[in-house]
Amino acid sequence: MRAEQATVTIDRADAIALIGIVASVAGHAAAGDVTPKAMARIQRRLAADLGVNHSAPLGELLTMVNQRLRRAIGEPV
Repeated sequence: MRAEQATVTIDRADAIALIGIVASVAGHAAAGDVTPKAMARIQRRLAADLGVNHSAPLGELLTMVNQRLRRAIGEPV
């Protein structure tokens, strides 16, 4: 079984907290409050962890994480 097909549970409160953190990072990145070096590091890490192209924009990757967390707690995405 591939990792992305495995069933994993996450506590609803943890998922909601992570959704808020991801939204906060996305907002600060969009506003230019995050250094380019930090943005590049976050982008590389997310791309590697999500198994997507390393040139994917940070905003797109953060949206992907947000949607996955929302889906994990049963919210429509």
